[in-house]
Amino acid sequence: MIRNTLLVAACLVFVVACSATPQQPQQEPPRVSGITFIHLNDTYRVGAVEDGTAGGFGRVVTLIRELQAEGRDVRILHGGDFLYPSLESQLWNGMQIVDAFNFMDAVAPMYVVAGNHEFDPRTPDHLIDAVKASEFDWVGDNYRFATGDAETDRALHEQFVFEVDGRKVGLFGLLLQSHHRCDAPAYVDGRRDCRAPRQVPAVHVHRRRARA
Repeated sequence: MIRNTLLVAACLVFVVACSATPQQPQQEPPRVSGITFIHLNDTYRVGAVEDGTAGGFGRVVTLIRELQAEGRDVRILHGGDFLYPSLESQLWNGMQIVDAFNFMDAVAPMYVVAGNHEFDPRTPDHLIDAVKASEFDWVGDNYRFATGDAETDRALHEQFVFEVDGRKVGLFGLLLQSHHRCDAPAYVDGRRDCRAPRQVPAVHVHRRRARA
């Protein structure tokens, strides 16, 4: 009986000793200097397309997290056209995309420029709702919101600057028109330099595909 008791006690001590073994802390990956930008535009669907084999914001988030795991400071840029047009937008007025952008902004800071499709409806109600629900930043330098709602009209950042590693980084957003006149609804003031230049300098970027 005493032998069995000692055996049980010895087992308990061994289990406690094993469980008390300190775990090695996970080492943070070495931080990569600079900024990694991911650029999106013309995104009308939250989920994947082509039977789930392509696209979808889930793949974008996966790519962002992979880059962050490498120690990169990731920022997301969107060049416009996301509230409209799509079947889903006819049901939710683009708010499903705003919710998705808010989720991505929580993963990495996101900055968007309005595209022409953000002004598809004749009235500004959808834009007011979208801007007020946005946790990401709207950027615009040659256009202003003129919805009549003060909070919405103030939300558009001009000459937007943020700081990384003690260095200031500037972003500017342009609403470009390919027509010979600036045709826009009354709730956006796009009269300032709104004609698109005939030529723009090429920008070479390193492309990386998201995993399927």
